[in-house]
Amino acid sequence: MAGKNRAQFPGMDWQTAGVLLVLAVAQVFGWGTLGLPAIAGHRIAADLHISLPMVFAGTSTLYVTMGLCGPLLVEPFRRVGARRVMMIGSVIAALGFVVLACAHQAALYFIAWTILGLAGSAALSTAAYIMLNEVAGRNAKGAIGARHRAAKPGTVLALYQL
Repeated sequence: MAGKNRAQFPGMDWQTAGVLLVLAVAQVFGWGTLGLPAIAGHRIAADLHISLPMVFAGTSTLYVTMGLCGPLLVEPFRRVGARRVMMIGSVIAALGFVVLACAHQAALYFIAWTILGLAGSAALSTAAYIMLNEVAGRNAKGAIGARHRAAKPGTVLALYQL
């Protein structure tokens, strides 16, 4: 009977597999959209009247912000759990993308990437790993490995299609 409650991944139940699937898809979209400068960098530079290296400094701003905000999110992850933190991170990401879409000058462009960095620390990889740990418990290591394997090829394919 125990076998009926198991998904196709060894040591993973259906609930964990479902969460893994949702996280993998969300991570593909989340990380894939951050590849925007690699695809449209020349157009962004022309629209904002900045150099191409400055366009790519936007994603660097995101990564620095993610690194600085990560430790600040430890307590919210403990207090309310990954699901709520990730939902708030997704709302912040939406705001960041709206600001990015409205940016007509370099300052607003970098503010948008800063907002996206805050969102990324709340909703991307580390948050997904925390979520899988909350759901899978002792089996989190396998679920995290499966999420990593599932999301990375999808990101590459998504960028290739653009």
